[in-house]
Amino acid sequence: MLRLERERGAWARSVALVLVYRGASLGLWWFFAWLLFYEAMEPRGTGFALALLYLSASLCGALLKAALPRLPPLLGMLVAGILLKNVSTTPLQADHLLLGEPFDWCSP
Repeated sequence: MLRLERERGAWARSVALVLVYRGASLGLWWFFAWLLFYEAMEPRGTGFALALLYLSASLCGALLKAALPRLPPLLGMLVAGILLKNVSTTPLQADHLLLGEPFDWCSP
């Protein structure tokens, strides 16, 4: 019984370490992108909208793969794109250009 409790504790610590590592690496990537593309990576910028689209699509793909392993994760990414396109435009509206392009792909 004690061994099982130790294994659960080790698993919880390893999951926590993975989450901290991924959060820190995401924060560093965001910081460096912000240094390069200052206004485009802020919340009303095009880079922010693209990052939000990528992260939500990746999350939906991972959730679909975990829930229904026979379906490809790309289907979950497609669902995320359709939802973000049709549900709300507020987080995806961009006031600042990224590399000179407005990326006017969100619905009005």
